[in-house]
Amino acid sequence: MEKLDISPKIKDEAMYKKISLALGVAFLILGIKDRDIAKLIFGVLFVFYYTYKKTIYLTDEGVLFTYKGLLFNKEELIDKNYVHEVLIVKQGLKTALYFVVEPTAKRIIVDTEKVDDIINFIKNRLKLCVSVESRV
Repeated sequence: MEKLDISPKIKDEAMYKKISLALGVAFLILGIKDRDIAKLIFGVLFVFYYTYKKTIYLTDEGVLFTYKGLLFNKEELIDKNYVHEVLIVKQGLKTALYFVVEPTAKRIIVDTEKVDDIINFIKNRLKLCVSVESRV
């Protein structure tokens, strides 16, 4: 099974993760020392952000969302049999992909430079109708 990673990339994500780990540990230590529930909750939330990772793949079966975090591992699949069409809206550096599943659509934001690879994958592997729009 071939996978194409279409996860949006966040600039300086590694720095944000390190800062959230440092803040989380500091809040946890202060929360235990001061016996303050609010500091403990903030510490857990910062540590959770450090461990959280969401990745999106285009696979032969459809669109696979994987969520990994502190205490959970979850996968969600949008089956290609339920997707009616894919609408691609180019808007500068970012592009929005809309996977239309009646009566709603799932939106994914990707870098515009990946769009050609995504279109080829969708047409060749998933065999879905693709509409492309450009907006300025």
